[in-house]
Amino acid sequence: MPGGSQEVASAGSGVIVDAEGGYILTNHHVVEDADEIQVSLIDGQILDAEVVGSDAATDIAVIKVNADGLVEMPIGDSEKVRVGDFVL
Repeated sequence: MPGGSQEVASAGSGVIVDAEGGYILTNHHVVEDADEIQVSLIDGQILDAEVVGSDAATDIAVIKVNADGLVEMPIGDSEKVRVGDFVL
C-alpha cells in the first residue's frame, strides 16, 4: 500500500568465530537496515541476534547471540595455505 510499511525477510550466512562469546561473522549487506535479526543453527535452534559492528566498505559485520553449546570455526593461518586447499 502506498505510504504503508511492509515486512521483508531475507537470509544470509555466517560463521561462529567465538563460541563462548556468541560472536558470528557475517556480511554487512545481510544485517544492514535490519530491525530484527534471527540466527538459525543446523540443530534447529533459532536465536535472536544483535549487531555488534558492521563495515559497509568491506561488507563485514559481527553479530552476537546468547547461547550455550555453540561450536566455533577455527580461523586458520593464511601463511600455511597451499594451492588446492579448501578455505572459507
